[in-house]
Amino acid sequence: MLHALLWQEGSVTPLEGTGAVLEAHRHGQGLLWLDLHQPEPSELDLLREGFGFHPLAVEDCALPSELPKLEPYPGYAFLIFHGLASSGRQGRPGVKLLEIDLFFAPGAVVTSHLEPAPHLDRLRERLPAQPQPMARGAAFLLHTILDETVNEMEPLVAAWEEEVDRLDDGILGGDATTLRRILALRRRFKALGRRIALDSPVIRSLASPSGPVQEETAYAYFRDVDDHLRRLEDRLTALHEGMATAAELYLSLRSQEATAAANRANLVMERLTVVATFFMPLTFVTSLYGMNFRFMPELEWRWGYPAVLLAMAAIAYGLYLDFRRRGWI
Repeated sequence: MLHALLWQEGSVTPLEGTGAVLEAHRHGQGLLWLDLHQPEPSELDLLREGFGFHPLAVEDCALPSELPKLEPYPGYAFLIFHGLASSGRQGRPGVKLLEIDLFFAPGAVVTSHLEPAPHLDRLRERLPAQPQPMARGAAFLLHTILDETVNEMEPLVAAWEEEVDRLDDGILGGDATTLRRILALRRRFKALGRRIALDSPVIRSLASPSGPVQEETAYAYFRDVDDHLRRLEDRLTALHEGMATAAELYLSLRSQEATAAANRANLVMERLTVVATFFMPLTFVTSLYGMNFRFMPELEWRWGYPAVLLAMAAIAYGLYLDFRRRGWI
């Protein structure tokens, strides 16, 4: 899908169709912004033949790229930049990489992306009423596009920080799903932090006299984008480290709970053992005199019953004193 804006004579005008875009580019007056979403073969041909961009760079626009890049060509530069966007999955919102391929020339900026880029749509709708980025030249339009892409990451990182704060309740409550969520977030923050770190050198190259941008007044703006990108990287790094600490805390708390449960079980077993030990000699005595032999002299003795009770009490008391001396009770 093709969208194009032309800044000329102090105003921004939308262009319709490849013919109008090609005519505006050939006249070379003003500044053209061409945005392609899921470019079709005819639109890729426009980049190759109409704009004269290198076939390999145009091929990169049709395929996802894992790494950012900045490649200078005679008269223009090609760069690949990765932002972040919500995946919009129902029930479990996630995040995905948003690759923006850009061609940068003095009179034109071309953006291409395979995934929807709502922030570019909003920028395109805003420019006719607020044309300053296009009025100042291609370098400032490029800066605005990159700055909007980086700004789009801010709400996502802020939402993750809030989610991490909410995980505290799950850690203390012992929710079984909390650890899985912690580990998943830890992997995500590590991967995204590394990805953003790869984008930073591309932005720094745009703020250098040795790079493709020749407007020195634009360097400070690109450095500001790089600073913002680094702050996001630092926040993701802090989130990753926080998840590592949270995982250790979760496991430590669960270990303490298991140890406490084991100690309680041991205490119960200890008390049951003491009770059983008290009754073992008493059970022996009662079992002995419960045998059905005919001739047991003690059975005929008048004081036999109280004597046995007294002996059993003495045995129990003796065991009690011995256990107290040993510190078992």
